Amino acid sequence: MRTILLALTLSTTLLATPVHASNDLQLPDLGGSTGALSLSEEKALGKEFMQEARSGLDIMHDDQINDYLHSMGYRLLEHMNPPFTHYRFILVKDPNINAFAAPGGYIVINSGLVLAADNASELASVVAHELSHINQRHISRAIDESQRMQWPMLAAMLAGILLSAAGGGQAGQAAMTASTAYGIQNQLQFSRDFEREADRIGIQALASAGYDPEGMPAFFEKLQNWSRLQGGNPMEFLSTHPLTLDRIADTRNRAEQLSGKRPDPEQDHDFDRFKTRVRAFSMTPNEAVSFFRIQASSQDSYQKELGSYGLGLALAQKGQYKEAIARLEQLNGQHPSVFAYQAALAEILLDSGKYASALKSYRQLQRAHPDSTLARAGLAQALLETDEEQAAVGMARQLAGEHPQNALYQQLLARALDKAGNKSEAHRALAEYYFLTGALPSAIQQLEIARSISGNDTKARAAIDARMVEMKRSGNPQGKDKT
Repeated sequence: MRTILLALTLSTTLLATPVHASNDLQLPDLGGSTGALSLSEEKALGKEFMQEARSGLDIMHDDQINDYLHSMGYRLLEHMNPPFTHYRFILVKDPNINAFAAPGGYIVINSGLVLAADNASELASVVAHELSHINQRHISRAIDESQRMQWPMLAAMLAGILLSAAGGGQAGQAAMTASTAYGIQNQLQFSRDFEREADRIGIQALASAGYDPEGMPAFFEKLQNWSRLQGGNPMEFLSTHPLTLDRIADTRNRAEQLSGKRPDPEQDHDFDRFKTRVRAFSMTPNEAVSFFRIQASSQDSYQKELGSYGLGLALAQKGQYKEAIARLEQLNGQHPSVFAYQAALAEILLDSGKYASALKSYRQLQRAHPDSTLARAGLAQALLETDEEQAAVGMARQLAGEHPQNALYQQLLARALDKAGNKSEAHRALAEYYFLTGALPSAIQQLEIARSISGNDTKARAAIDARMVEMKRSGNPQGKDKT
């Protein structure tokens, strides 16, 4: 599948003229007039774009993968000045080496880029770069609403870019053709300014967060060398993030100035396990089993360890749970303190229907890692399968309360409430799930169902009505004050 992750570059190079940043963001002046989107408009645009994107992206829905990217992203954000409260980090099953930033706090990364990175710092350099695009509000700064287009036209244009990049036929091509009339040559230079700015801010966050700043120039050079070996045809990442020798040299110089304390080696071990998991779920089950059987027979003890982990995951994908569990039990016996291995065993026990054993494993995992949302979410699922609905409701409610923007926890809460017999609240939780995934009509429908079965509970009906108004308003950001 040809990657469709062109949102930032295309929107900045094809959609608009340069604009000043708003003064309160204290951003460098890149020329042009004022007129950036408000934060609320940018968030709404991002939701609309990602709703369209989800239908064309093969998103990898995996708790451990999501947790790793979320942890890396927020670790970097602690050393930035983010304009948004919530960010989403999404991994797409796509062998092309690419990543992109969409409006409102969305970072999308191809599995091919993860597999191309050799260590945590290289991957983190890309995440930091894309976060800088969002935090510097490059899309917003490239759109002058008063001279360019109204909101519906803008959303339609981004959808057209998406369709075209995905091979969506005449509708996408029409949007692309129209967009070229806005002066491509001027915008290309402007886009390079954005890229340099993202490099500069990203590499500073990279070093401040405890990663090796050398990861950025090292990864850039690696990609450029690979491109040369392929006959000069630029890979997707280089097409959407054009590199120059000056940019690479600048990041190298900055890395040398920032280099100091060496990163914790354990972060690269965590990355290796994350990469192994991504590889296991990026291949077909048969390919993955073959690949990891070879790695698991390696004479190198570390490679053998990673191969055994990948093999356990791959066997489970094929439904060969007995061997998968045996592999992971042996791995946990050899490395009893590695969270990824413990979580994988508990997960596969749950998937294979060994609910009592899964519950025991998740209890042990939660005791060892009491702050882990992964451990608590897994425990809640195991409690549901062992008919401990009330305990599951309590844990799911706690998770949803702590992470109100996590759609999967709302879905888990809805399932727990439904099994516990609380139908009205279950529909309200399911409404939140649909709302967070961009399905506003389905969210409203669930609230209407919740209202209809809430009986004479006037307090509940009032809360449902108020939430319905909030959801409908959030789908129409026009006319709001700039925030």
